[in-house]
Amino acid sequence: MRLRRLPLLHRVLWVAGASLLLLLGTTGLVVDHAFREGAEEARSQRLQGQIFGLLAAAELRDQALVLAGELPDARLRSAGSGLYAQVIDDGGTIRWRSPSLLDRTLPAPPRLAPGETQEGGVAPADGAPLHGLAYGIAWEEADGERGRFTLQVLEEQAVFAGELARFRQALWGWLAVAAGGLLLTQLLLLRWTLQPLRRIGRELQAVEAGRVRRLGEDHPPELSALTRRLNQLLAAQQQRMERHQQALGDLAHSLKTPLAVLRSQLPADGADTATAQLRRMDQAIDYHLRRAGHGPAPLGDRLPVRPVLERLLAALRKLDPGVRLRLDCPPDVRFAGGEAELMELAGNLLDNAVRHARSQVVVSAGQRNGEGLWLQVEDDGPGVPAAQVERILARGGRADERHPGQGIGLAVVSDLAAVRGGQVTVDRSETLGGARFDVTLRY
Repeated sequence: MRLRRLPLLHRVLWVAGASLLLLLGTTGLVVDHAFREGAEEARSQRLQGQIFGLLAAAELRDQALVLAGELPDARLRSAGSGLYAQVIDDGGTIRWRSPSLLDRTLPAPPRLAPGETQEGGVAPADGAPLHGLAYGIAWEEADGERGRFTLQVLEEQAVFAGELARFRQALWGWLAVAAGGLLLTQLLLLRWTLQPLRRIGRELQAVEAGRVRRLGEDHPPELSALTRRLNQLLAAQQQRMERHQQALGDLAHSLKTPLAVLRSQLPADGADTATAQLRRMDQAIDYHLRRAGHGPAPLGDRLPVRPVLERLLAALRKLDPGVRLRLDCPPDVRFAGGEAELMELAGNLLDNAVRHARSQVVVSAGQRNGEGLWLQVEDDGPGVPAAQVERILARGGRADERHPGQGIGLAVVSDLAAVRGGQVTVDRSETLGGARFDVTLRY
């Protein structure tokens, strides 16, 4: 499940990074293996070249092969240089040792037939491991003197290991640089490729915030069909909302007028059963029509809250000048819906608070992280007992029968909060001592 939630950029980078590491790792191992084989072949040829160079400087004296001339490699003359040579006769006696050996003792090479070679590691008892090449020789001078010898040239393994280590360091270093460069290039390429999707995301946020009504048209061909369908969806949603509101208005008009005519034909005292039933029908129709008119607002609708609350308070001050009304709402607070819906929500809460307040009502509004609206209305009236909270939020429920009303307003507020994924809570006001209504809406 977590893999499904990874952003597209991260997904592609993970796959590309794993593929790149696998490719470069395999390439590095292949190149390393090829270099090692080449280095071993080069070492064999180098040792063979040393043997031929020594043979060029050798001569036979008294049945012994000696190298009296200039040695082909200066390291053979330097003590402990890492390059050594020795000659044994057919009887296994050492006839010549390179000056680089000094008093170091090496295992005698096996006696080889003329032209035969043998290569491999040598582990002396008094030094670092060596790698040697032995070559069998049959020597014959013009005066008839002859002899059979084995010439061995040895090189310390550290020389070969050093070459291999330097190559591996360079190889893997450059491969790491190449991997970093390729990943950075792929990152930049992916960011550029996914830029249209990010632009669509920003445009959708602008539509949701109400800054624009539709998405832009300047998108790649692969995304133009998506944006066109989204624009069609936005337009269709707006049309459906308008038709819905119009249908509700027509329904209210078609039902209210016959009910009013029927009510006028009944006795004025309203004590009979028919009058009571008509009142209940009128109350139910009013409740359901007002409830049906609420719901999620179209994308793009963001209404400033403060001006609506100011108009409501101004109207209430005229109706009941004896109640002091105070507003606490920042100017940037917005509501994701229409003005009529906000008037219905705040108007019912304020009307209820003014009817029960003794002298003061405070209304506050704000937003949390721009993801919803919270509205709080407090009064200094008698408050609402905890046992009556559920009743007053239900349709037709009233906690105080002394004040006029149908018991619909707070039920509509509760339903509206539920539709928006929020809730209504009723508690005692800590500052005014009366009731405190807290409404949260999420969108």
